Formats: sequence, C-alpha cells, structure tokens
Amino acid sequence: MKKYLMISVIIHTLSILAIVYGGLKKDNLKPSYEFEVTIDAYNFNDEIIISEKSIAKTEADKKKIENDSDNLDIEKDKNSNIEQKKKNNKGEKNSEDVLSKEQEYYIDIINGKIKGYNLPMPKYPPVAKKWGYMGTTIVEITINTFGKVEDIKVKKSSGYSILDRSVVSTIRNKWKNLPKPGKKIVISKAFEFEIVD
Repeated sequence: MKKYLMISVIIHTLSILAIVYGGLKKDNLKPSYEFEVTIDAYNFNDEIIISEKSIAKTEADKKKIENDSDNLDIEKDKNSNIEQKKKNNKGEKNSEDVLSKEQEYYIDIINGKIKGYNLPMPKYPPVAKKWGYMGTTIVEITINTFGKVEDIKVKKSSGYSILDRSVVSTIRNKWKNLPKPGKKIVISKAFEFEIVD
C-alpha cells in the first residue's frame, strides 16, 4: 500500500511541476507533457518516464509561432509599402518634383534652348582652376514679375566660396532682359566646375 501511495505522490508531483513549468514560459506556450508510468510490482525501483515526443512537439509549436510572427512582420512591411505607393499615386508628390510650365520655360532659357536668349554662364575663376578647385554649385533663383532676378540663394555649395561667388555674381550682374512671368517664380540650377584635360 505504501508503494502505491508513493507512486501516486510522485505522479502528482511531476504533474504539478509540468504545470508550473508551463506557466513560467515567457512566450506563453502551454507545453503538454505526456507521462508514462511503468510500475514493476516485484521491484521497489519504480520507473517514471517523461515522453521525449511531448518535448519535441512543444519545440515544434514554438518554432511555428516564431515563424508565424516573422511572416506577420513581413506582411506588415508589404502593406506599409503598398499604402505609401497609393499615397504617391494620388498626387501627394513632393512639390520640388513637379515643375510648372513657366519654371520649365525659364530653365530652357538658362540652358540656351530658347532662341533670342543667350545668358552668360559663370566663368571658371583662373585661380580656382590653377589650384584644381572643382565642384558643383546649386542655386535657387527667384525671378519677379518684371523679369528681373530678385534673389539668389546657394542651396548646395561647391565646397569653394570662389566658385560659389562666381555663380552668384554672374547671375546677379549679367542676367538681364528675361521675359516677364505672370507670377514670381523660383527655379533651381546646378553649375558644374570641372577641369577637363
């Protein structure tokens, strides 16, 4: 009788340990352990075996949950990209990407594509050329309704003030008699200084 009572206590203890172990798992998995109890009635040494299958099953369930979580993150990223593309297609484009017809017309004038307008381009300062200064100056030019250059801002420096000053002074002093736009316009233009052998 003592023998069966002892076996019963061992089985209950293992059951409680399995429940407590399952509750302590951080990922809230509920492992289900199968217990196999074999009793040798003639031998005092009782064997209690925890099935390896149940442990393997719990590990497989954990991996499945991790994979499902990864797939959910990938799906969220895809949906986010789709939403961004939809917004862009609805006309929510960056204002810098869209040029008005007047802006395009003035850029064509600057680039020498419109007959009757031959705007002088900035000269490469001899000292800068001698010292091997190279770079690209990007300026923002504001033209008022009278066709005059009202403001010039250096948006991106070439890295050399002598090159930037050459661009600004040429535009300010030599760009005259531009056509009168219907409204004040702002355009950007890049001027490249490069020594070509």
